[in-house]
Amino acid sequence: MRVTFVQIQQTGVSYLLGALPSLSGLSNYFTAEVQIGVGLVALILCIILAAKQQIGPLVGVIVVAAFIFFMANDPAAIFNGIGELFKKIFGG
Repeated sequence: MRVTFVQIQQTGVSYLLGALPSLSGLSNYFTAEVQIGVGLVALILCIILAAKQQIGPLVGVIVVAAFIFFMANDPAAIFNGIGELFKKIFGG
């Protein structure tokens, strides 16, 4: 959030303008909302699958949700890690 002070020369009074519109924090906002949404969906699915005692799908939901959660946070770190894994497996 950016706050701007404006000073009027004739009166010598400073006015504080509210937060000026900016799109700089939009990426952080969407990242946080995606993480919250993934967490809620994963929690609901885990509760349903635990109630049905389906452990295999429960583990799958947790793994996929963790992957999506970290992709929303820092996709470069995920892709770099996968790239390093493929280099170790296939050489390069």
